[in-house]
Amino acid sequence: MAPRSLALLAALLVVAAAAGQVRGGMPAPVGVSPLVGYEIIYGRVPCRNGSFIDGNAGPPFPNATVELVCRDDPAVRVLNMTTDAAGRFGVYTVKIPNINVVLHDALHHWCRVVVITPLAACDESLAGVAGRLTAPLKQASPRVPIGLGLGYTLVFIVGHFSVV
Repeated sequence: MAPRSLALLAALLVVAAAAGQVRGGMPAPVGVSPLVGYEIIYGRVPCRNGSFIDGNAGPPFPNATVELVCRDDPAVRVLNMTTDAAGRFGVYTVKIPNINVVLHDALHHWCRVVVITPLAACDESLAGVAGRLTAPLKQASPRVPIGLGLGYTLVFIVGHFSVV
């Protein structure tokens, strides 16, 4: 009986790894197992200037360097990531040092994403824009199911962007 249940568990793990996606997020990157590294922060960076910009509206900002910054201390950068061709990015738990501290800070609205790449990189007409796109993190829902009985995790999405 034990080998049969182990085979079933192995099959479920393979299916979960193949799915590789947290609800509402992007697929796990190569080398990151969705069973080990859950996507907990995700968003889309727009190529736009202004305030209160919806990340899903307007053209995307591909290949932009985005930093996760917490506690409003510019010297404390949690990590960098790069957007894909559609302007999307995702942060996985296995990539974040001190994950518990970051989750605590995010829950207290002390974290934000900052686009380091100048807006001129996605649109030359924005070359004169001073400042950087930045957006706060907001909780997607109180608890998002991971699936296969693995429990729940906190997931954050990027709020509206503003040039600051």
